[in-house]
Amino acid sequence: MYYDSKIRESTVQVGDGVLIRNVGLKGKNKLADKWTRDTYIVINQPNSDIPVFQVKNESGNEKIETLHRNYVAPNFFYNKIEHSRIITIHSKCPEQMYS
Repeated sequence: MYYDSKIRESTVQVGDGVLIRNVGLKGKNKLADKWTRDTYIVINQPNSDIPVFQVKNESGNEKIETLHRNYVAPNFFYNKIEHSRIITIHSKCPEQMYS
C-alpha cells in the first residue's frame, strides 16, 4: 500500500525516556495535552514478543506501571546517557536585557 510506505517506526528500549498518554480526560478536550509532562523511564520489557513495557516515573515517586506501546511515546528531549532531561536555556526577556 502506498499510504504507509514511507512510515518509520520509533522504537522504545529499556532505559529510554518516554511520555505517557493522558487517558483520563473528561469532557471536551480538543486543546488538552495528549501526553503527560513528566518523563518516565522504561525499566523492563517483560516479553520481547509483545509491545508491553514497564515504566517508572523519573523522580521515582510513583509505582511501576505496565503499559502497551500505544500509550507510550519516545521523549526525544531526554538524554539517555546521563539519565537527565536536557535543559534549554532561554534568553532574558527584552525588558530585562536593558535594565
